[in-house]
Amino acid sequence: STVIVAPPRDRVFDVHNAATPYDVTIENLTLLGGDVTANSYNNGGTLLSTNAILKLRKLVVRDGRALYGGNMTIIAEPGAIATLDGVSVLDGTAQGGSGGGIYIDDANTTIAQASQFNNVTLSGNSGYGLRSNGSLKLVNATITGNHGGAFADRAAHALDGPAGMC
Repeated sequence: STVIVAPPRDRVFDVHNAATPYDVTIENLTLLGGDVTANSYNNGGTLLSTNAILKLRKLVVRDGRALYGGNMTIIAEPGAIATLDGVSVLDGTAQGGSGGGIYIDDANTTIAQASQFNNVTLSGNSGYGLRSNGSLKLVNATITGNHGGAFADRAAHALDGPAGMC
């Protein structure tokens, strides 16, 4: 698989949109690194998606560092959707917020055939593997080996939105 490494003090992918969500597919890659802890917009260490119809397939996303969403942050407005299929999220660190692996904000998200291992939230609220405050559906997903700080007491935390597991 092709490996894309983040440049210093930046992330691998930054998907932004204004009015109408872009339809973006990223597949068959390894996304490595990313440290945005010192940046003014410090969410999503490896990948940040804002207002997109995002499809991630057969990816490995690892070693990201951010305030929220160590490896990945997905932020949505009405009409934005995220689907993660066959995505492994590994060794991400949320420095002071939530979601060492993935932080989801107001997105309609499905995570299928996916796994999250060894993500860390150093301090902050909760959800040291996965944190969502949007609609979340987990299908054959594994969330294990994630760790948190003093207030990070859950492997996954769904807040303010429906959550389902299949």
